[in-house]
Amino acid sequence: MKLIALDGKHFCAGVELDDGGHVYRCAPIINYMRGWSERRVLRFAAERKWTVHVVAVERVGPGGCGSFLSGPAHGPGRSKKIRLFSL
Repeated sequence: MKLIALDGKHFCAGVELDDGGHVYRCAPIINYMRGWSERRVLRFAAERKWTVHVVAVERVGPGGCGSFLSGPAHGPGRSKKIRLFSL
């Protein structure tokens, strides 16, 4: 799973990619991106000169669940290791 943070001139928003690399959840301001591939999102952002940060999330523990868009997970086996990459 990945989270892509987009910073434009008048907004900042994020999209969450599923295991297949497609947007399945995103901020309302960029809801039109739902279903887009990661490549399409990155190309679109580059065309508009938005700043892009890609966060790779690795689930830690048995079946680690929760969401990195809605805040930290709670309970044993639900923590996540997050790495930040700038493009």
